[in-house]
Amino acid sequence: MKNILVVPHIGLSGGAGLYIKQILSEIKGEFNISFTGRYANDYDSSSPNCVDNQIADIIFPYYEGVSSKATVYYFFLSMYKLIKVFLSKKTVKRYDAILLTSGIQMLVILLVPYVFKQAKVIILIQENWRLDGWIFGAISRYLCSRSDLVVSITKSWSDKAERAGIESYVYRNMYAMPENVSADSFNEKKFDFVYFGGDQKIKGFEQLVEFCYRLSRLRSIRVGILGELSKDSINKLKSSVNSYNGSEVVFFGFLDDTSHVLKVSKILLLPITAPHFCRPAIEAGFFRIPFLIPNYPGISDFAKDKFNCSMYGSTDEMITSALKILDDSECLNKLGSNNYILSRDFVYSANSGVKLLEAIKGALNEN
Repeated sequence: MKNILVVPHIGLSGGAGLYIKQILSEIKGEFNISFTGRYANDYDSSSPNCVDNQIADIIFPYYEGVSSKATVYYFFLSMYKLIKVFLSKKTVKRYDAILLTSGIQMLVILLVPYVFKQAKVIILIQENWRLDGWIFGAISRYLCSRSDLVVSITKSWSDKAERAGIESYVYRNMYAMPENVSADSFNEKKFDFVYFGGDQKIKGFEQLVEFCYRLSRLRSIRVGILGELSKDSINKLKSSVNSYNGSEVVFFGFLDDTSHVLKVSKILLLPITAPHFCRPAIEAGFFRIPFLIPNYPGISDFAKDKFNCSMYGSTDEMITSALKILDDSECLNKLGSNNYILSRDFVYSANSGVKLLEAIKGALNEN
């Protein structure tokens, strides 16, 4: 049985961690799997941390929404760490493959021939990774070409990779259909809006605050907030809402099961600051809930304007869309029903797992 070393870039919390867990469930039992890095114990507490932790800290953020300043800073910092690991000449156990769980780990590919010898490289692209640009785009394209298998979470990114001459295998987020997908009737729903993501910047917390501030002064609203928030963020959101108008914000924290909140909500808010795959959009679809999201390229896998969601370009447009959907039950029901139709395409199929396993075995030259 061949050995695979997994380098998780994040813990089990959030959509990225769930996607990694899903991938691992497909290959469990087929390979000997070990983990390394600061998040190793999240996935297997018994796994020996067999490689220098610095390998997991080598990151290269070059995806949509990341500032050029951040890309340059982390690139040079990580190159310094990469050189340190290379010069240490640390001997590691032989692995047949290294599984990198994010595009931000691409620079590790440069170390593989020296630290891991003949190991194959499998990389998961969970971001809307950029392949353009004279310098960083060229580096990204080169590193992808050095991989033995590139697995993409979205078809939209895979299509972009194909245009750049990079082959990638699409394995999407998969979901188990909830046993009880019935939703309360429109008039019985407790929340006008529901929001996932806590106070993470990329999830659009600042725009959420502005949206609640402005809309709560036009009408009474109730908003359910899921995810971890600091005390300051909670106070900031609370103070933004005009409670004198009967508006209210309810905080649920992080929930493993979000279904009981979704089923009593009318509209999902996804004010993300950069394009990426949003699990809540699919989860909301199972309960026939539409969503509001910025008009970004590269999210067509789950967001189709005026079909299952309403896209906007500014907070003004976001508010206009929210009011239209809230005041037009026919529009809300149509968008919600279409989101249910789209979400069913993401229901888990064992055949998807079989094909993924075949692709991995093919990359490892295993019959």
